[in-house]
Amino acid sequence: MHKILYRLRVVWLAISYPFRKTYAANVCGHHTKKTGEVTSHGESHMISMPLSENSNPDYCLDCIAKMSIRCAWCENSIHVGDPVTLYIPRESYKVPEHAVRYDKDERCFVGCLGWNCADTGADRQGFWVSPGKVERVPSPLEMLMSGGNEDKAVIVGDLSDPSDLGKVM
Repeated sequence: MHKILYRLRVVWLAISYPFRKTYAANVCGHHTKKTGEVTSHGESHMISMPLSENSNPDYCLDCIAKMSIRCAWCENSIHVGDPVTLYIPRESYKVPEHAVRYDKDERCFVGCLGWNCADTGADRQGFWVSPGKVERVPSPLEMLMSGGNEDKAVIVGDLSDPSDLGKVM
């Protein structure tokens, strides 16, 4: 069902694309539409970019697609806005060429929060944001270990929502 809805959205976008407003991106300067299909690492997905205060997006669709990376562990694509993990591998781990290091700690690599990546969701440590960097947020485990929460739990409704950092209950 999801693929059918996605294909219908792509068809609608293709039909209406010539009539949609074109914007000049603030940072990259390229001309772009607000919504479109982007392809990176062989995967296509729809993206709708937020507009900044001057009513233009910061980056064009092509530049946003180029900002996507691959997970250091399972090779899934990580797109702008996706939640990420930060892990330090064992010394015996052979780091793939596509792996991206976390800029604050050269030992850490950026990973995805995918089901195939042996992740629990409790270790979401940030989001992949433009221009291709990690925006760090406290993980649910860090929130628990911050003190005073011995008999409490952290509830995160949506791990992919940057505004939902969780509540200690």
